[in-house]
Amino acid sequence: VNLDDYKGLAKKNPSLAVLLTIFLFSLGGIPPFAGFWGKYYLFYAAIKSELIWLSVIAILLSVISIYYYLKIIVYMWFSNEEGIGDEIAVPSFASIALYISAGLTLLFGLFPSLFFLMFKTVLK
Repeated sequence: VNLDDYKGLAKKNPSLAVLLTIFLFSLGGIPPFAGFWGKYYLFYAAIKSELIWLSVIAILLSVISIYYYLKIIVYMWFSNEEGIGDEIAVPSFASIALYISAGLTLLFGLFPSLFFLMFKTVLK
């Protein structure tokens, strides 16, 4: 799969494009997705440990990664050309797993306290 394969995916398979967009935003650490909180606490811990240089590098690399994730999203949603969107058949069990994962990504992004309450004993 290359970048051109994502062209026009939103027109051919909109639900898959929405799911992929959610996951890419979360990977980029964009709120309100769960990946934001992961990166936030990682940067917070590095700064608290006085590893400012590491935090600066990590933030710069995150910004660079967001650029590449947005490039894929733009190809999916705003390209008039066609990629392999029709050829992608997602099995029903995989679709269920994708929807559950996307829901949890949004849920833990919007309500991070739920995550911390669930794993309170592990985090202590």
